[in-house]
Amino acid sequence: MKITNTPPVQSVYGVSPTAPAAGPTQSSSEPHASVSISSDAQWLSELRDTAEPFGPVREGLVSEVQSQIADGSFASSVDMDAVLDELLADL
Repeated sequence: MKITNTPPVQSVYGVSPTAPAAGPTQSSSEPHASVSISSDAQWLSELRDTAEPFGPVREGLVSEVQSQIADGSFASSVDMDAVLDELLADL
């Protein structure tokens, strides 16, 4: 079965693992659910928060670079010395 015409999935931003849950309170004698966020999910959330001020991902450029990596032409199209110089300058 093929499903078509589905809306895109929206990303979740601003999730805080320490935020208290909203809703009715339960007595200590009633069972309750617990939700925890893995350290990987917390790390991804921090990365999103850090990257957000830089604007949206340039999907066209990402696709182009992925294609170049896949066909082996990426390394020859990049001046690695200049890239390393820029990285070192940022440190």
